[in-house]
Amino acid sequence: MAANAQGLWGQLEVEQIKERLPVDILREQAQLLETKTRGVVRGRASSLLQREAVLLSFYLEVPTLDDYRYLLFEVLHAVKEPYPISKSTNVGFAPFATKESEFVAWLGQQLSSPETHRTIRGLMAHAGALAS
Repeated sequence: MAANAQGLWGQLEVEQIKERLPVDILREQAQLLETKTRGVVRGRASSLLQREAVLLSFYLEVPTLDDYRYLLFEVLHAVKEPYPISKSTNVGFAPFATKESEFVAWLGQQLSSPETHRTIRGLMAHAGALAS
């Protein structure tokens, strides 16, 4: 850098984000699922940056079935800030959470739903982990 270069950034404040990022919350839940199923079914949170948005996909994976992946849901938020966050629908993405607590409440509903539990039990059965 040139010795006489002038910084034009002004008073740029770089501080820690107070909220947990949605991807961190998803990864936390993925780890808890792996523990609950003794590693038979794992959660996987992947992120993809697309221009000005971050697409988060949450998968259920079964290592013993050639790493079969089942897409449970997708959410989207801006690169600039994690909230508001939108969920995937049949016609695109719809905003649903403006702060972490709203996202966590929604996520709890998704992960504890009968449909999700049925899917996990089905995957475990295919993996041979459930007693007949």
